[in-house]
Amino acid sequence: MNPSPLNKEAHISERISGLSHPDRLERVQAAVALVHLGRLGWEVVGPLSAALKDARPVVRKMAALVLGDLAPEARGAVPALAASLGDADEGVRRRAAVALGQYGPEAAAAVPALRTALADPDAGVRSFAATALALIEPAPRRTEAA
Repeated sequence: MNPSPLNKEAHISERISGLSHPDRLERVQAAVALVHLGRLGWEVVGPLSAALKDARPVVRKMAALVLGDLAPEARGAVPALAASLGDADEGVRRRAAVALGQYGPEAAAAVPALRTALADPDAGVRSFAATALALIEPAPRRTEAA
């Protein structure tokens, strides 16, 4: 029997709250639980996308991490992840770039934001943005002249 939508939302909210738990292991367990919920078809994209705007950087980072793990099925998160490339915390920007790369061509809408991230002050963000762009827009294969 499937849980009611209200129970699903409460369970998802509980797991998202766990992303800000003081204990690192609890945060990781909450993130893993959200991945499993997503794999089961639960609607976690909206709540996780909202968590990308949380006041605590650790919550924003974990939300980006989980959304990347849900790629490409959670492609509805691409706009929120693209917006996170402008986050004040470089760790959030890095995780958002990595997550977008996991979506591959499904993240084509994020290409302008990723190109902007190529000029980020943080070298890690620039590197992850370049990698994401390569995964989203692979270079055309060259054919050798016969």
